Amino acid sequence: MKLIISHFIAFLVGALGGAIALYWGIKHTKQRQQKETSYRLESNFEKVSNLMPKLIKEIKADIKNDESKVVREFVVLPTTKHSSSDSKGRFIYYEDQHKDLMEHLDILEESDFILDVTSGNTPAYRLTDVFIHLLKDEINPKT
Repeated sequence: MKLIISHFIAFLVGALGGAIALYWGIKHTKQRQQKETSYRLESNFEKVSNLMPKLIKEIKADIKNDESKVVREFVVLPTTKHSSSDSKGRFIYYEDQHKDLMEHLDILEESDFILDVTSGNTPAYRLTDVFIHLLKDEINPKT
């Protein structure tokens, strides 16, 4: 009887130790992955900021000056002579004001900073929450 009890206790201790090790392993793996993702996004943000400073500066200004604080989309128009009849609140960027605008938007999309939400003929994009967070950190740096 004592042998069965000692084997049962050894089994429970081993199972508990394995469960604790699995929990800590998963927890630390998730933390490492989150840090790696955050580092990758910040690194990509720095690269795109250096590649297209004028566009990033304009997007930051638009976000900062948006009184509603809820505009998350923008459209692309060929020139300032064109206008948007969109009833939805969106920022507007003009191809004649940003050299290689569409190529820059491709890079932002590949970096997971914007999503293409075009539904008609006018290109439309949504700023991702991560991108907005990074832009706001640039606008209001933490002290």
